[in-house]
Amino acid sequence: MIFDFLTAPAPIPETGRFTTERYGVFAQSSYRWGEPPPPANGHPILAKAAIVASAPMNWTGFYFGAHLGGGWSDAQWYDPFASTVGPGGFINVAGFGDTTHATGPLGGGQIGADWQTGRVVVGVEADADAANMRGENTCFSGLGGSNCQHAISALGAITGRVGFAWDRSLAYAKGGGAWTDTSYSLSGNTGALTLGTGGTTLDRWGWTAGGGIEYALTNHWTALAEYDHVGVPSATVPFPSVAVINTHTIGVKQSVNLFKLGVNYKFELADLSAIAAAN
Repeated sequence: MIFDFLTAPAPIPETGRFTTERYGVFAQSSYRWGEPPPPANGHPILAKAAIVASAPMNWTGFYFGAHLGGGWSDAQWYDPFASTVGPGGFINVAGFGDTTHATGPLGGGQIGADWQTGRVVVGVEADADAANMRGENTCFSGLGGSNCQHAISALGAITGRVGFAWDRSLAYAKGGGAWTDTSYSLSGNTGALTLGTGGTTLDRWGWTAGGGIEYALTNHWTALAEYDHVGVPSATVPFPSVAVINTHTIGVKQSVNLFKLGVNYKFELADLSAIAAAN
Protein backbone atom coordinates (compact mmCIF):
# COMPACT_ATOMS: atom_id res chain seq x y z
CA MET A 1 0.00 0.00 0.00
CA ILE A 2 1.30 3.55 -0.86
CA PHE A 3 0.61 6.70 1.17
CA ASP A 4 0.81 10.05 -0.70
CA PHE A 5 1.69 12.93 1.62
CA LEU A 6 1.05 16.44 0.22
CA THR A 7 4.24 17.85 1.83
CA ALA A 8 6.50 15.20 0.43
CA PRO A 9 8.30 16.01 -2.82
CA ALA A 10 7.60 12.65 -4.23
CA PRO A 11 5.53 9.64 -3.27
CA ILE A 12 7.22 7.66 -0.52
CA PRO A 13 6.43 3.97 -0.46
CA GLU A 14 5.57 2.76 3.07
CA THR A 15 4.60 -0.65 4.31
CA GLY A 16 1.14 -0.63 5.90
CA ARG A 17 0.85 -1.87 9.48
CA PHE A 18 -2.35 -3.36 10.90
CA THR A 19 -3.15 -4.20 14.48
CA THR A 20 -6.25 -6.23 15.35
CA GLU A 21 -7.69 -6.89 18.76
CA ARG A 22 -10.60 -9.25 19.66
CA TYR A 23 -13.04 -8.63 22.42
CA GLY A 24 -15.62 -11.08 23.76
CA VAL A 25 -17.85 -12.03 26.64
CA PHE A 26 -17.94 -15.48 28.37
CA ALA A 27 -20.98 -16.47 30.36
CA GLN A 28 -21.37 -19.57 32.57
CA SER A 29 -24.42 -21.00 34.27
CA SER A 30 -24.78 -23.87 36.70
CA TYR A 31 -27.63 -25.83 38.32
CA ARG A 32 -27.73 -26.93 41.91
CA TRP A 33 -30.09 -29.74 43.05
CA GLY A 34 -32.21 -28.91 46.02
CA GLU A 35 -33.69 -25.71 47.33
CA PRO A 36 -31.46 -22.70 46.46
CA PRO A 37 -30.53 -20.27 49.25
CA PRO A 38 -32.45 -16.97 49.29
CA PRO A 39 -30.73 -14.14 47.37
CA ALA A 40 -28.95 -11.42 49.38
CA ASN A 41 -30.51 -8.58 47.40
CA GLY A 42 -34.03 -9.88 47.79
CA HIS A 43 -34.56 -10.43 44.05
CA PRO A 44 -36.13 -13.80 43.12
CA ILE A 45 -33.93 -16.49 41.56
CA LEU A 46 -35.39 -18.71 38.86
CA ALA A 47 -34.96 -22.37 39.85
CA LYS A 48 -36.08 -25.69 38.37
CA ALA A 49 -39.18 -27.05 40.07
CA ALA A 50 -38.59 -30.11 42.25
CA ILE A 51 -39.81 -33.46 40.89
CA VAL A 52 -42.75 -34.73 42.90
CA ALA A 53 -42.51 -38.46 43.74
CA SER A 54 -45.44 -40.73 42.83
CA ALA A 55 -47.83 -41.27 45.70
CA PRO A 56 -48.20 -44.81 47.12
CA MET A 57 -50.91 -46.93 45.52
CA ASN A 58 -54.24 -47.46 47.26
CA TRP A 59 -55.27 -51.06 46.41
CA THR A 60 -58.82 -50.85 47.73
CA GLY A 61 -61.36 -51.37 44.94
CA PHE A 62 -62.67 -53.76 42.31
CA TYR A 63 -60.66 -54.89 39.28
CA PHE A 64 -60.79 -57.00 36.16
CA GLY A 65 -58.07 -58.01 33.74
CA ALA A 66 -56.52 -60.54 31.39
CA HIS A 67 -53.41 -62.70 31.31
CA LEU A 68 -51.31 -65.01 29.14
CA GLY A 69 -48.91 -67.72 30.17
CA GLY A 70 -48.03 -71.37 30.09
CA GLY A 71 -48.08 -74.46 32.23
CA TRP A 72 -47.05 -78.04 32.74
CA SER A 73 -48.92 -80.96 34.24
CA ASP A 74 -48.02 -84.45 35.47
CA ALA A 75 -50.59 -87.25 35.52
CA GLN A 76 -49.71 -90.50 37.31
CA TRP A 77 -51.61 -93.51 35.97
CA TYR A 78 -52.35 -96.43 38.28
CA ASP A 79 -51.02 -99.63 36.67
CA PRO A 80 -53.00 -102.76 37.63
CA PHE A 81 -50.93 -105.13 35.46
CA ALA A 82 -48.06 -107.23 36.77
CA SER A 83 -44.84 -107.88 34.89
CA THR A 84 -45.11 -110.56 32.21
CA VAL A 85 -42.73 -112.58 30.07
CA GLY A 86 -43.25 -112.11 26.35
CA PRO A 87 -42.11 -114.17 23.34
CA GLY A 88 -38.43 -115.04 23.38
CA GLY A 89 -38.22 -114.47 27.13
CA PHE A 90 -38.66 -110.70 26.88
CA ILE A 91 -40.02 -109.27 30.15
CA ASN A 92 -42.64 -106.55 30.16
CA VAL A 93 -41.75 -104.56 33.28
CA ALA A 94 -44.80 -103.27 35.19
CA GLY A 95 -44.67 -99.65 36.25
CA PHE A 96 -42.41 -98.50 33.42
CA GLY A 97 -43.68 -95.12 32.23
CA ASP A 98 -47.19 -94.61 33.62
CA THR A 99 -46.64 -90.83 33.97
CA THR A 100 -47.65 -88.38 31.25
CA HIS A 101 -46.11 -84.90 31.22
CA ALA A 102 -48.19 -82.23 29.46
CA THR A 103 -47.05 -78.73 28.52
CA GLY A 104 -48.61 -75.85 26.59
CA PRO A 105 -49.93 -72.28 26.56
CA LEU A 106 -52.91 -70.76 28.33
CA GLY A 107 -54.82 -67.48 28.38
CA GLY A 108 -57.76 -66.04 30.22
CA GLY A 109 -59.09 -63.38 32.53
CA GLN A 110 -59.69 -62.54 36.17
CA ILE A 111 -61.99 -60.42 38.28
CA GLY A 112 -61.72 -59.55 41.95
CA ALA A 113 -61.81 -57.07 44.80
CA ASP A 114 -59.21 -55.84 47.32
CA TRP A 115 -59.34 -54.00 50.62
CA GLN A 116 -56.28 -52.32 52.11
CA THR A 117 -55.62 -51.46 55.74
CA GLY A 118 -52.19 -50.07 56.47
CA ARG A 119 -49.78 -52.12 54.37
CA VAL A 120 -51.94 -55.26 54.43
CA VAL A 121 -54.17 -56.03 51.44
CA VAL A 122 -56.81 -58.79 51.49
CA GLY A 123 -59.10 -59.78 48.64
CA VAL A 124 -60.96 -62.40 46.63
CA GLU A 125 -60.51 -63.36 42.99
CA ALA A 126 -62.05 -65.60 40.33
CA ASP A 127 -60.19 -66.54 37.14
CA ALA A 128 -60.68 -68.79 34.13
CA ASP A 129 -58.37 -70.01 31.35
CA ALA A 130 -58.49 -71.74 28.01
CA ALA A 131 -55.45 -74.00 27.63
CA ASN A 132 -53.76 -76.40 25.23
CA MET A 133 -51.57 -78.52 27.49
CA ARG A 134 -50.91 -81.99 26.08
CA GLY A 135 -48.55 -84.89 26.80
CA GLU A 136 -48.25 -88.64 26.27
CA ASN A 137 -46.13 -91.61 27.30
CA THR A 138 -46.01 -95.40 27.32
CA CYS A 139 -48.06 -96.95 30.11
CA PHE A 140 -49.23 -100.39 31.26
CA SER A 141 -45.92 -101.90 30.10
CA GLY A 142 -46.64 -105.07 32.08
CA LEU A 143 -49.44 -105.73 29.61
CA GLY A 144 -47.15 -105.14 26.67
CA GLY A 145 -47.38 -101.36 26.42
CA SER A 146 -50.08 -98.84 25.52
CA ASN A 147 -50.01 -95.18 24.61
CA CYS A 148 -51.55 -92.94 27.30
CA GLN A 149 -52.26 -89.24 26.85
CA HIS A 150 -53.81 -86.45 28.91
CA ALA A 151 -54.76 -82.97 27.65
CA ILE A 152 -56.02 -79.97 29.65
CA SER A 153 -58.34 -77.65 27.72
CA ALA A 154 -59.66 -75.37 30.49
CA LEU A 155 -58.99 -74.32 34.09
CA GLY A 156 -60.58 -72.07 36.67
CA ALA A 157 -60.16 -71.02 40.29
CA ILE A 158 -61.86 -69.12 43.11
CA THR A 159 -59.32 -67.90 45.65
CA GLY A 160 -58.67 -65.57 48.52
CA ARG A 161 -55.47 -63.60 48.65
CA VAL A 162 -53.46 -61.61 51.17
CA GLY A 163 -50.58 -59.30 50.41
CA PHE A 164 -48.10 -56.72 51.61
CA ALA A 165 -48.02 -53.32 49.88
CA TRP A 166 -45.16 -50.85 49.66
CA ASP A 167 -44.84 -47.79 47.47
CA ARG A 168 -46.63 -48.90 44.26
CA SER A 169 -45.93 -52.65 44.58
CA LEU A 170 -47.92 -55.52 46.06
CA ALA A 171 -46.54 -58.99 46.90
CA TYR A 172 -49.30 -61.52 47.60
CA ALA A 173 -50.13 -65.16 48.29
CA LYS A 174 -53.37 -66.82 47.26
CA GLY A 175 -55.22 -70.10 47.75
CA GLY A 176 -58.58 -71.74 47.27
CA GLY A 177 -60.46 -74.12 45.02
CA ALA A 178 -59.55 -74.97 41.41
CA TRP A 179 -61.29 -76.71 38.53
CA THR A 180 -59.79 -78.53 35.53
CA ASP A 181 -61.24 -79.94 32.32
CA THR A 182 -59.00 -82.86 31.26
CA SER A 183 -59.28 -85.46 28.50
CA TYR A 184 -57.63 -88.86 29.00
CA SER A 185 -56.94 -90.97 25.91
CA LEU A 186 -55.55 -94.48 25.55
CA SER A 187 -54.45 -96.44 22.49
CA GLY A 188 -53.96 -100.17 22.94
CA ASN A 189 -53.07 -100.75 19.29
CA THR A 190 -49.35 -101.46 19.16
CA GLY A 191 -47.05 -103.70 17.16
CA ALA A 192 -47.79 -106.58 19.55
CA LEU A 193 -51.37 -105.82 20.65
CA THR A 194 -54.65 -104.72 19.11
CA LEU A 195 -56.86 -103.75 22.04
CA GLY A 196 -58.64 -100.71 20.58
CA THR A 197 -58.70 -97.04 21.58
CA GLY A 198 -60.77 -94.95 23.94
CA GLY A 199 -61.04 -91.69 25.78
CA THR A 200 -62.76 -89.99 28.71
CA THR A 201 -63.15 -86.31 29.68
CA LEU A 202 -63.43 -85.41 33.35
CA ASP A 203 -64.22 -82.10 35.06
CA ARG A 204 -62.55 -82.21 38.47
CA TRP A 205 -62.38 -79.84 41.45
CA GLY A 206 -59.20 -79.64 43.47
CA TRP A 207 -57.17 -77.04 45.33
CA THR A 208 -54.72 -74.32 44.32
CA ALA A 209 -52.04 -72.24 46.02
CA GLY A 210 -49.66 -69.67 44.62
CA GLY A 211 -48.45 -66.12 44.72
CA GLY A 212 -47.15 -63.22 42.72
CA ILE A 213 -46.24 -59.58 42.55
CA GLU A 214 -48.29 -56.71 41.13
CA TYR A 215 -47.10 -53.21 40.25
CA ALA A 216 -49.25 -50.11 39.73
CA LEU A 217 -48.37 -48.45 36.43
CA THR A 218 -51.00 -45.78 37.10
CA ASN A 219 -53.70 -45.42 39.75
CA HIS A 220 -55.91 -47.69 37.60
CA TRP A 221 -53.65 -49.94 35.51
CA THR A 222 -51.48 -52.60 37.12
CA ALA A 223 -49.18 -55.34 35.77
CA LEU A 224 -48.67 -58.73 37.43
CA ALA A 225 -46.57 -61.90 37.37
CA GLU A 226 -47.98 -64.97 39.12
CA TYR A 227 -47.27 -68.68 39.77
CA ASP A 228 -49.98 -71.18 40.79
CA HIS A 229 -49.93 -74.87 41.69
CA VAL A 230 -53.11 -76.91 41.23
CA GLY A 231 -53.66 -80.29 42.89
CA VAL A 232 -56.28 -82.60 41.40
CA PRO A 233 -57.34 -85.61 43.52
CA SER A 234 -57.22 -89.13 42.13
CA ALA A 235 -60.05 -90.07 39.79
CA THR A 236 -61.20 -93.30 38.19
CA VAL A 237 -60.92 -93.06 34.40
CA PRO A 238 -62.98 -95.64 32.44
CA PHE A 239 -61.96 -96.95 29.02
CA PRO A 240 -64.88 -99.23 28.05
CA SER A 241 -63.80 -99.56 24.40
CA VAL A 242 -60.27 -100.85 25.15
CA ALA A 243 -60.11 -104.64 25.60
CA VAL A 244 -58.50 -106.10 28.76
CA ILE A 245 -57.99 -102.63 30.21
CA ASN A 246 -61.77 -102.11 30.49
CA THR A 247 -61.92 -104.92 33.05
CA HIS A 248 -59.66 -103.04 35.50
CA THR A 249 -60.01 -99.89 37.54
CA ILE A 250 -57.65 -97.23 36.19
CA GLY A 251 -56.94 -94.30 38.50
CA VAL A 252 -55.14 -91.09 37.58
CA LYS A 253 -53.69 -88.48 39.96
CA GLN A 254 -52.85 -85.11 38.42
CA SER A 255 -51.04 -81.87 39.31
CA VAL A 256 -50.75 -78.63 37.32
CA ASN A 257 -48.26 -75.75 37.49
CA LEU A 258 -49.09 -72.38 35.92
CA PHE A 259 -47.16 -69.18 35.23
CA LYS A 260 -49.05 -66.03 34.18
CA LEU A 261 -48.27 -62.47 33.06
CA GLY A 262 -51.19 -60.06 32.99
CA VAL A 263 -52.73 -56.64 33.53
CA ASN A 264 -55.62 -55.38 35.67
CA TYR A 265 -57.81 -52.30 35.54
CA LYS A 266 -58.92 -51.14 38.99
CA PHE A 267 -62.09 -49.22 39.85
CA GLU A 268 -61.89 -47.20 43.04
CA LEU A 269 -65.02 -46.88 45.15
CA ALA A 270 -65.34 -43.22 44.16
CA ASP A 271 -65.30 -44.25 40.48
CA LEU A 272 -68.12 -46.71 41.02
CA SER A 273 -70.16 -44.10 42.91
CA ALA A 274 -69.69 -41.64 40.04
CA ILE A 275 -70.81 -44.26 37.49
CA ALA A 276 -73.88 -45.12 39.56
CA ALA A 277 -74.77 -41.42 39.96
CA ALA A 278 -74.45 -40.83 36.20
CA ASN A 279 -76.92 -43.61 35.50
